[in-house]
Amino acid sequence: MTSLRSILSPLSRISSIPLVSSITGKRAATEDKNATAEVTPDPETSHDVDQRSGDEKPMTQRVVKSSVNGETLKQARHVVLALKEAKSATSRLHRLEKLIDFVWRMPEMRGVMVEQGVVAVLLGLRERSKDRTISGCARQALAMMGYQDPCKGYGVRILSIDGGGSRGVVAVESLKAIEQATGKPIYELFDLICGSSTGAILSFLLSFRYLPLNVCNDIYRSISLETFKQNSIVGRGKLFMNYSYYDTQAWEMTLRENCGDHETMIHTARNAKTPKVIAVSSLVNRPILRPYLFRNYEYFPGTAAFYPGSYTHKLWEVLRASTAAPGYFEECVLEDNIYNDGGMLTNNPSAVALHEAKCLWGSQIPVQCLISLGTGRRPETDPETKSKSWWLKNWQERLTQLITSATDTEAVDTVLRDLLPNGVYFRFNPTLSENIALDENRVEKLDMMQRDTVAYVEANKSKLERAATQLLLPRKRHQKAIDRMLMWKAML
Repeated sequence: MTSLRSILSPLSRISSIPLVSSITGKRAATEDKNATAEVTPDPETSHDVDQRSGDEKPMTQRVVKSSVNGETLKQARHVVLALKEAKSATSRLHRLEKLIDFVWRMPEMRGVMVEQGVVAVLLGLRERSKDRTISGCARQALAMMGYQDPCKGYGVRILSIDGGGSRGVVAVESLKAIEQATGKPIYELFDLICGSSTGAILSFLLSFRYLPLNVCNDIYRSISLETFKQNSIVGRGKLFMNYSYYDTQAWEMTLRENCGDHETMIHTARNAKTPKVIAVSSLVNRPILRPYLFRNYEYFPGTAAFYPGSYTHKLWEVLRASTAAPGYFEECVLEDNIYNDGGMLTNNPSAVALHEAKCLWGSQIPVQCLISLGTGRRPETDPETKSKSWWLKNWQERLTQLITSATDTEAVDTVLRDLLPNGVYFRFNPTLSENIALDENRVEKLDMMQRDTVAYVEANKSKLERAATQLLLPRKRHQKAIDRMLMWKAML
């Protein structure tokens, strides 16, 4: 079996565009001297990005702080004006980086910058620049400002992937069937991809690394074999001491090595191929437990979003937070916040994804297709187990029953069937031959889950074909004409 490190280690060496470029030049320096004075952090108005990002709320829910004063307004206007007046490619890149840094530090000033026409400037740079670094920076800045491109089809296409530990191999098999039916890779088929726990891992592999599904399958098997190998005596000792059965530090090191230690969620927006991505976690150190959305986008100023979230965390931190399953791994602490596995509150994140799509594209844009992938339904238990009294079960059986109840995914499915029109919502979730634990690492059981999924897909072939047809419906001619008109009008 190929090891997880050998599969992913080449990915960690792929050079990515740095957040702050080292490009400088005499021409850029000369132009900047002729412009208004450079923006510099105000000691009284600067914020620590890391401290804020851990507890960041959606834009419209964050109280504008007293640091927004005349000086910061002046800085915001200057950043936009300086970008407009840049003459050379080097100067444009230099000032783009200043804009990104300013929005990172002072996100509450985005509304002012939008009023100054920053979106039109960024669209022009993205569309007209021949420099890939400049166009990539412009894409990131647009994502930070909350700008959204029109959908790829006539409406929003959404993919939601459940949590489930090593049962992620089930979702991989379902995705293989979708790719075969459509003839397109997953990242091209969807505008928004949302995953919880193991679904978040799969979302990253498909959306940020663009890996073939056969490679994803090998990765999941390697995760199961390497991460979930543990002597039961050692594991119980860790559970007693650290509230985690498995080696949390080893899991964290795996994520660091294979995601890199620098790339953030918003940084992924620089690639034109990347869809909107959400990794769901559970924020647990607040009076009310709530899902927390790590995302690679921001809302447009004025959007009324419900879930707290941020785009500032590193990729490995996001996966660590989304997969911190109680009893399996230790809690994830990022700045002042504590996170547990996203499946604790939102094991089926389809409703979360639907809400986010409305926040991004508005209620007037229809949902073209929502595909929800489960990681395998548990078979009905035998009569003896069903009739066994709660008080006669040992602590492990009780914990398993509680986790099963907390991570139930079919209630969300029932609600969405009632809410969405026929032919728009599709749920694929095979019933497995056996009850498979989140930490299953036996090869024969992984093979069994794959066989069960292949049989399920074959039995639901007509449903899969309907979903593929719905996904491939193109954007209508009049919509394309409106898109082009609005785009050129914005850039003039």
